[in-house]
Amino acid sequence: MLRLVRRSGWRVGPRHFSAEVKPSDFSEVLRNLRASEHFDLVVIGSGPAGQKCAIDSAKHGKKVAIIDKKDMHGGVCVHTGTIPSKTFREAVLHLTAHRHKGFYGNAYTASTTGKRLSLEEILDRVKKVEDAETDLTRNQLTRNGIILINGTARFLPTEDKKTIAVLSNDSYTEKTDAQRHNDANICKRVLTADKVLIAVGTRPARRPDLDYDGRLIFDSDQLLWGGVDIVPKRLIVVGAGVIGMEYASMISIIPGTQVTVIDGRKEILDMADKEVSDALCYYMRKRGSRFLTEESIVKVETKDNSEVLVYLTSGKVIVGDALLYTQGRQVSIVYKFHRVTVTCCVQGNVAGLDLEAVGLAANKRGVLDVNNNFQTDVPHMYLLTTL
Repeated sequence: MLRLVRRSGWRVGPRHFSAEVKPSDFSEVLRNLRASEHFDLVVIGSGPAGQKCAIDSAKHGKKVAIIDKKDMHGGVCVHTGTIPSKTFREAVLHLTAHRHKGFYGNAYTASTTGKRLSLEEILDRVKKVEDAETDLTRNQLTRNGIILINGTARFLPTEDKKTIAVLSNDSYTEKTDAQRHNDANICKRVLTADKVLIAVGTRPARRPDLDYDGRLIFDSDQLLWGGVDIVPKRLIVVGAGVIGMEYASMISIIPGTQVTVIDGRKEILDMADKEVSDALCYYMRKRGSRFLTEESIVKVETKDNSEVLVYLTSGKVIVGDALLYTQGRQVSIVYKFHRVTVTCCVQGNVAGLDLEAVGLAANKRGVLDVNNNFQTDVPHMYLLTTL
């Protein structure tokens, strides 16, 4: 059953509709709705790439809008990437008094921290910095005349492929998982654009057979969302890349915590200078961390809702209080420069955009092709993302 509700005053402002339909029926329902606004450029995503493009276009006299979720202004960089992870590091160093150990030794750290450190204390500082950066981003965009539209973008199957619906739903502001907005079923407004930039960013890659409950098993995004109450005493980190080693090294300095890093590669941080990775591993081992390289996971089980058991191909069984899965991030782009193709090994946030409606198709990892001008197969649509 379909119900479209027309609210009073829609003729003098953006059209608002609510639709009780299955997501797959949305395109057909919205196809006949007329757009209420037109822009020279619509940017989907408000991360660094989207911001810079929008601001530069606005300074050249273009009418620009950015579509993004209300709780994600600033993109991955502000909310789950660079800024929160570096703030996490500073909070850990401060709250554990780790920087003072060189002067006073381990006894100083133990005596000053007292009780076991909670993640809530760390994330409180992260949240304050995140909020400040979000406000800064919003102010910068609005100051340059860019219209911020809160919601999830969805392409509509029109002939010119220039029509976009902005959707929302009742659970819009809740942070539950990486695809929390894909089931948006309320159309807030419909607009058109001469040019579209897709800059939706990335999300952590996930092993499909794991249950990411956000408490016992979680990815780097979920770690920052506050589902984990206390720092696990025995943390298993799957993945010895940049993200995995970043969090493993930070958490390893918290007193009473043992970190186990598991990776299928021979070397830790194999993309970095070996002298650097060796030094990092040396200091982490001094703090009780251990590294299991050239190991593959057979299966993962939870026990009594309090422990995680990781079974390895070597026959080893690793027991921990929590598992952090960090096998890279997923991006939504393949660059094709002349005859050279560069694929970014990382799940694009393209789910929910309904790319098929405009003739674009992403593979199972959310990857799209672009040329050396960052154009997709639809000439007026461009794509940028984090590398």
